[in-house]
Amino acid sequence: MERYFYHGIGEDISCLFKMLEIINSGGLKVRGKTEKYNHVCLYKKNEEFDYSKEEKLLSSARGGWIDNCWFFIISPDVTAKKVKVSNKTGFDELGNPTSNLVDEWRSEGDIPLDKIVGIGIPFDYIAQEEKEFDFVEDMDFHEHSFKEYYQLLKLLLEYANNSNWIVVNSEEKDICDKLDEQLNNHNIKL
Repeated sequence: MERYFYHGIGEDISCLFKMLEIINSGGLKVRGKTEKYNHVCLYKKNEEFDYSKEEKLLSSARGGWIDNCWFFIISPDVTAKKVKVSNKTGFDELGNPTSNLVDEWRSEGDIPLDKIVGIGIPFDYIAQEEKEFDFVEDMDFHEHSFKEYYQLLKLLLEYANNSNWIVVNSEEKDICDKLDEQLNNHNIKL
């Protein structure tokens, strides 16, 4: 089965600002070329892993970076390599990358905007935050009213619409499986 790649940003409401920053930069970028870990982390379902048990999700990228989080949906034709699963994150004795996540992939190059096909947003969580708080902090801890926040969210959604991106509620159960199934049934346009 062909599957999308997914790049999670996080679950916090402030991730909207990071997503806009990524879009404005032209795509997902590898970390600094001088750093040891110069890659973009991706999730793609591990067909051999049982995602039905909640405690098992702790050892998956899906459990920490995709479900109920902000994420980018990336074309399956991106060049990425499955990371060897190990009890530690780093590198093995041959210098190959290792991860304690069973479904981590890595792209060694930047991922341009034309390879992004959609976004996931935790819409219910945003509404809940608005009920509980009077403002939103951005990544630099500057406060914004919810009116300002929704204007930025509207910009993100307009960009997605103009780019023909898929927009999904990341809080929907098994959303990645549903998207991957649609990809294979050719029900959505890349």
